[in-house]
Amino acid sequence: MENFKEIKDKANILIDELPLNEIVKDKDKIKSLLKYYKYHPAFEDKFHNGFNYFIKKKNAEWNNTCIYILDSQNNYIALSKNFVPTSTDKEKEGCLKALRELIDPIIKDKRKQFYKGMLCEISGEPINEAIDLHIDHHNLDFIEIVNKYFELKKISYKNLFDYCKKENTKWNITHEGISKDFIKFHNENTTLRFTLKSENLKKPKAKNNQ
Repeated sequence: MENFKEIKDKANILIDELPLNEIVKDKDKIKSLLKYYKYHPAFEDKFHNGFNYFIKKKNAEWNNTCIYILDSQNNYIALSKNFVPTSTDKEKEGCLKALRELIDPIIKDKRKQFYKGMLCEISGEPINEAIDLHIDHHNLDFIEIVNKYFELKKISYKNLFDYCKKENTKWNITHEGISKDFIKFHNENTTLRFTLKSENLKKPKAKNNQ
């Protein structure tokens, strides 16, 4: 999976090499530019009328060259060469649900080890009913694991969402390599422990920094 930096670097080299005032006709170049600008925070606004072609032109107002699209209404729409991608709430929600599905079998296997009277690993109190049991991520909680994984792989929710698919009410990762890699990273960087539901819910939640 290409991360955003790789996609951006490839597109910026392409943009630098484009001749002025020539329509981009090469299908691979168009594909690379679209792949990059799909991450633009204003993508839907800029592309909502569709587009006829990409072209690099002089921008008199900014005194530089700029990549444009000509939309279906014959308007030239300027596109920033560099921008910071943003992820939508839908993308974040879908990715987190899909990643949680990956580790759900691990959580279920851990729950099978429960027995009445086992001690909560936070408070030391006995857990007498399965309904009172929580399986807690220790050392790093789930969101911290996701944040560190994204940081290591230099990806974002927007990157990963391309490989997320919703089937009925369930989200899944469609890329087997990503699935195996995240599970491995998860297992190597956190431990699971038995806790009382009441104790686990007292813990401060990690900030989602993606």
